[in-house]
Amino acid sequence: MQPIRQIFEDAPDFIPVPEALRHRRVEIILWPLDPTPNEADEGLTDYERVKVDKIEIPSRDELHVRR
Repeated sequence: MQPIRQIFEDAPDFIPVPEALRHRRVEIILWPLDPTPNEADEGLTDYERVKVDKIEIPSRDELHVRR
């Protein structure tokens, strides 16, 4: 039997299981395809929002100088 993949535009309260798959060992994955309003804001942290004038990256030699 081939796996069933179905996308619901508006998920119902209950999802029916096909007769052929009842009382069998199955895997069910529910994966939201659209972000919730809270998830959209979580992508940016305060660190990423900070504006800086200049970023100084030392050279390889400066990083590994022995003191």
